[in-house]
Amino acid sequence: MIDKFYIFGVIIVYLQLCFLPGFLISYQLRINSNFINLFLISFTSSFVINNLIIFLLTLLNIYNLIILTFIFFFELFFIFLKWKSIKFYFLSSFILLKDQLQTFLKGSNIILKNISLFILIYIIFLLITIFYDKDQKFAQIFFHGDAIEWYLKWSREYYNNIVPKTAFLRPQMWSSNISMFFLVLNTTQIEMFGKIIFNFIPLFMLFAITSISISKNNLIYFISGCLGIIFSLKMTFGQATSGYMEIPLSFSFLIIMVFFFELRKKEFKDLQRNFVILSIFLFMIQTKELGWIGLILLLYLFYDKEFNFNFKNFRFLFLIGLIVFLPFYVYQFFQYNILADNDVFKLLFFDKEFHISAGHDLKFLDLKGRIILAAKKFPIYILLPTLLCFIPKKKDKIFILFTYFIVIYTCLWFLIFSNEIRYLFPIILIVCLIGYGNLFNLIYSRYEKNFKK
Repeated sequence: MIDKFYIFGVIIVYLQLCFLPGFLISYQLRINSNFINLFLISFTSSFVINNLIIFLLTLLNIYNLIILTFIFFFELFFIFLKWKSIKFYFLSSFILLKDQLQTFLKGSNIILKNISLFILIYIIFLLITIFYDKDQKFAQIFFHGDAIEWYLKWSREYYNNIVPKTAFLRPQMWSSNISMFFLVLNTTQIEMFGKIIFNFIPLFMLFAITSISISKNNLIYFISGCLGIIFSLKMTFGQATSGYMEIPLSFSFLIIMVFFFELRKKEFKDLQRNFVILSIFLFMIQTKELGWIGLILLLYLFYDKEFNFNFKNFRFLFLIGLIVFLPFYVYQFFQYNILADNDVFKLLFFDKEFHISAGHDLKFLDLKGRIILAAKKFPIYILLPTLLCFIPKKKDKIFILFTYFIVIYTCLWFLIFSNEIRYLFPIILIVCLIGYGNLFNLIYSRYEKNFKK
């Protein structure tokens, strides 16, 4: 039985992990947004900030409960000093969300609202089954391959003040953050609290697609996004909430879409804009190594004049970004010489010994054979909505951008990392959101008069 004191400590960790650091910075910068967007930017930036702090503390061999407690009480002290102002800022985001939802739902078609309600109830049912596993009940553990072999192992090493050696150039942000639970509990044997954070991701995805639907003033994108969540939960072989990083990476792509809409339509100051952009992109590249592909989305900032983004801003972001994530890889290079014998390069350059040891088909060693194998196993639940992304209809520039991104990501999967289907999982949600959204909008526009009746 876990003592009540430790439960209190776990709650504090969740606050630190998911909200507090990022929220306090958002407050200081006075980022004016509804509560959903405020939570999403607080979540992403908190993860990034915690990861940097934990890495530096571990490097100095002083990552312990005393330091963690000090950081938390420093944040509480700041809240105490600014309580009235912070309370007003916090409640204002709720009021803004309430007003936006009322306006949004008031103007939505009754049939679409009923469909949305039905699919929402179904997702809630799925979430209940995730949180209460029939075999593990609430006390869930990590039991999938990479989640145990790498991510959980790294969390335990951070707990022991060891910066782990990375594999496949994988970032360790989620592992370092989860290690806070081990510090509070003073054991690495209780995994359930670290595991549960992954169960929340589909719920956070639901928040994100709600934000996108409000931005687009179109309930259809809520429906198509919900389908993306369902496919992410049902078609990923139980890996969606297992501790694997593909679905968290999918979540990061979705957050980028959320804030591209948000930043475009609002008058953000340069510092506010820089903080948001930096946070969401650092969150992406520090979730999984495949997140680096998403950096091409940065080009959109220069393309869309509504962002009012200039090269000076980019230089600032680039410099801060290097300061935040580069120390980890510098340490990995000098401490472990990770570039000398890294499996990433073996994958990229068709290393025969590596692919045989990994159990890959020998045809995978040949580029043509690799493409043919990829085509044979490309799943229909991704293929269909991907094709629907190209329905000839006037689309938003952001959706066009993400359609190009889907194409680039898919091509890279065919050419390089098609050894596993799961590397396609990160694009499931955005593919469904755009693809099925295009289809449903086409149907709705054709039969709009009947819908209104």
